[in-house]
Amino acid sequence: MENESSLAISIFSITEFIGSILTFIASPAGGAYKEKPPMIQRPNLIETIAKNNSFSKFSQLLDSCGADELLNADSEFTVFVPTDEAFSKISASQMENLMNENGLISLRRFVSYHIVPGRLMAPNFRGHKTRPTATGDDVKFSDVGSLKVNESNIQARNIDAANGLVHAIDSVLWPPMRSVATSSIL
Repeated sequence: MENESSLAISIFSITEFIGSILTFIASPAGGAYKEKPPMIQRPNLIETIAKNNSFSKFSQLLDSCGADELLNADSEFTVFVPTDEAFSKISASQMENLMNENGLISLRRFVSYHIVPGRLMAPNFRGHKTRPTATGDDVKFSDVGSLKVNESNIQARNIDAANGLVHAIDSVLWPPMRSVATSSIL
């Protein structure tokens, strides 16, 4: 009888011990099992541009012309965003013409010329002399003295967003002149 009771106590102790180990392992605070942390949602391109105080003018233009539809698509893009200082280099009349045109076709073309399909990291520019933009027109890359897209210096590089990259530039990119009827805009 004594052997049976000590055996029962031993089995109970072992069971209790194993239970505590399993509880420890399964607890989020310790052991091998840990709950996955909640996914932190990275901002998309529209949000990334909007939250940067240096990009407020370009953000307004994106919103005005409906480019957010393009940038919220399931594809990835690289956006060359002129800083607010870059916009100070263009005349008020040029901005008025873009903003006040009936149908905003020129504004859409202007904004779309800053958008390149795909995620293009700054170090990869060296491998490309040109890349087509959302308008279908090419932008040119050079690395003589500084990294440039067309004639604009790239200031801040590889700003990551959930659906692409942003590069800050020091002047606006003007699309080449061509018939609006042949443009592929947004």
